[in-house]
Amino acid sequence: MSDFFADSLGFLDFPGKPPVADPDLKLNLVHATSCAPTFVSMGEVIQEHRTFASRLESQNLKVIRRASDLSMNGKTQVILGLQHLPDNASIETLFHIGVRIVCLSYDSHGIFGSGFNEPEKPLTKAGRRILDDCLRVGMIVDLSHLGHRSARDTLDFLDGKSGKPRVMLSHSGCYSVFKHLRNAPDDIIFAVARMGGIIGIPSLTFILDEVDNGLEPFFDHIRHSLLIAGSRAVCIGSDGWYKNLDPSEWQTATAELKSRLCKNGDSWNHRWPEQPLQLNSADRMTVISEKIREFLPETSAQNILGLNLLNFMRQNLP
Repeated sequence: MSDFFADSLGFLDFPGKPPVADPDLKLNLVHATSCAPTFVSMGEVIQEHRTFASRLESQNLKVIRRASDLSMNGKTQVILGLQHLPDNASIETLFHIGVRIVCLSYDSHGIFGSGFNEPEKPLTKAGRRILDDCLRVGMIVDLSHLGHRSARDTLDFLDGKSGKPRVMLSHSGCYSVFKHLRNAPDDIIFAVARMGGIIGIPSLTFILDEVDNGLEPFFDHIRHSLLIAGSRAVCIGSDGWYKNLDPSEWQTATAELKSRLCKNGDSWNHRWPEQPLQLNSADRMTVISEKIREFLPETSAQNILGLNLLNFMRQNLP
């Protein structure tokens, strides 16, 4: 059987640029952000999301809204999500226009809870109302950018409800391996897996290791997540792009992105290259698949490369 490649958070071009699929793209399923976290009102988010979805469909990519839309074969399939909610968010409206995954906050404390920059601040009353709405409509909740306390509060809240919790870490490393606040502690990883969720491991260099920009820290985080969550709950969540970028253009784009996202100082400890140079390709999953088979049995490799995410979406999309 040929590999089914899936990414629980990926980009078709450099983050913030319009989605343009590379002709050499080798990817069966991807969760993509349809609207940058810099958009702060529902009106802006709706317009940006619709434009993004239209661009995908104009390139013969398949936007997935229901589990029955998923396939093992054919064109690249895209599930759309948001990494930040506007203060006036309506989950019902977002779900209606095709958003299927949301994170309550991006980096700082907001109306619904705290982003990773403020790890000890709690989920708010407004955040609990949003989670109730997510349970009601069937929206998947992504904990990736939440602060540690807000993430724990979210898991406790969802675990105490009678409805089916739909929860994931789409692109978070392991805090036990490298103590960057964008990474999830073991108890959060374990709880997500216990609740039927999935953990996507990113290849984002500066949250995986202090200095190493290669692939080995990425695989170290995969190994640790397997110990905590098990082989059925881990996938690739690269937070990377499926395109070969010119290095000089890449560095310029990185500086521009950093200036937009790190307005209150660089708490991310961002550095270039933010992705391993070996993965600067539309065929990055083939590189990962070859390396991952050096330390994992075939069944586990196939699960992590795509089947785990496919099964999670089959179970959690409407």
